[in-house]
Amino acid sequence: NIGESAFIAYNKGTDMLYVTNWLDNKEYKNYFIWEINPENLEIVRTLQFPSPVGNILFENNKNRAYVDIIAKKKSLLHSYILIYDIKTLKMVDEIKVPLGLREIAIDEERNLLFAGNALVNIVEVIDLKTKKTVNIFKCGNYLLVDLALDTKRKYCFVTTQHFGIFRFNY
Repeated sequence: NIGESAFIAYNKGTDMLYVTNWLDNKEYKNYFIWEINPENLEIVRTLQFPSPVGNILFENNKNRAYVDIIAKKKSLLHSYILIYDIKTLKMVDEIKVPLGLREIAIDEERNLLFAGNALVNIVEVIDLKTKKTVNIFKCGNYLLVDLALDTKRKYCFVTTQHFGIFRFNY
């Protein structure tokens, strides 16, 4: 047993699978993403992280990968979206958001990042050029679960536990 898989994403640009994983033993915790060959399921590269890794999202026209992490040792009061160059797997930027990040989505055409927070049930809309929040939407009172974008209509859909589906126009 080499860890526990959590999230998986396929990237058309690299023709690779990316799987978040962690290895937990008594002495240390390791959090990482594996880049996996989809033909033979062999691990090609491993990228280590400072804390548990959530989702992986790709912006193919810019060769970027967005990875959400719960927190970093230097700041346990925030979650982070780490931005990586897909080809080199080197971090090129980060965006600090309130603690509780659960889901992310991107409108590539409008250069907007959507960060869903499960602790306070908000979706923060962030301009990727400036890294500034341009809008915040409240989505019920209990546990944001997932979000999806309809970029044609400029809708963001949000599911929550006990409060159903929310839709807002951005």
